[in-house]
Amino acid sequence: MQITKAFFVSRIVCMKYIIRSPQRHELDEIIELYRTTMEHTLKKEGIYSAFSTEVKDAVQQLEWRLKQFYINTSVEDTFFIARSEEAIIGMIAYGPANAIIQKHLNVDFSLTPEIKSVYVHPLMQKKGLGRHLFQEVLEHLTLTKIEHFCLDCGFNLSQAFWLQQLGEATIRLENYWSPDNHHLIWYQKVENYAKSVF
Repeated sequence: MQITKAFFVSRIVCMKYIIRSPQRHELDEIIELYRTTMEHTLKKEGIYSAFSTEVKDAVQQLEWRLKQFYINTSVEDTFFIARSEEAIIGMIAYGPANAIIQKHLNVDFSLTPEIKSVYVHPLMQKKGLGRHLFQEVLEHLTLTKIEHFCLDCGFNLSQAFWLQQLGEATIRLENYWSPDNHHLIWYQKVENYAKSVF
């Protein structure tokens, strides 16, 4: 079995926004959402001054990944966005696991995609959008017969969200980033979390 990607039609998940595959002309808007969300997170974590230059590199990496999504039909990242009437307010992706996960988790990564790039605009956080994006990916993994997924997180604020959604992490890398700043990795069965958002 291989992880494959596809473009999916949009569907309304509530009266405020839809979740669908991104379109080419939305690239700049997605990048701006990422930059805004990352800067907001780094400032709330109190580490913006230490990592502000890394944001630029991360933006370039995301832009490359999105361009690959548009032009490449092979096994690469698959993206979804949440769009309101006014703007793109959230995004999520799944695809090959990152280097940290592959180093510490001993599983078959050809069958285990990573859920990644979960970003919700600061004004839309804590309103259920992150859960809707997560469920969208789980539903598509179910449709493609993928049984497991992995996910990792280093930000304390993001860890709180995923601990609420997934429970205790499969792997906890103590003091990974600095004293008392850990890195969490989850390996979970899709069927345990996939459910209708309605």
